[in-house]
Amino acid sequence: MSDWKTYFKKHALRQPREQLVRAASLCLSKQEALDLGAGTLIESSFLLEKGFEHVTAVDNSPQSIEFAKHLDQEGFTLKTESFNELTITPNTYDLINAQY
Repeated sequence: MSDWKTYFKKHALRQPREQLVRAASLCLSKQEALDLGAGTLIESSFLLEKGFEHVTAVDNSPQSIEFAKHLDQEGFTLKTESFNELTITPNTYDLINAQY
């Protein structure tokens, strides 16, 4: 999509994606979650609400910074970098969300 600002505005108030809701309900451990392409941070917020101790959101869009201002920063980290630059250490996350 060429116009991320329009996309974010359109999707800012939607519910978390059903696949993530189901996946989170199956997690036995809820220490660390990774939300790739986090955008409006809806899924990141959901994971925090469902008891994940720490959620790392990754999105290269500057609009994500604005959405992050509305989240409780305890237990949350936003990385504004490209997936190409991201290093994921094996066995770090209990759940990884990557949808679109």
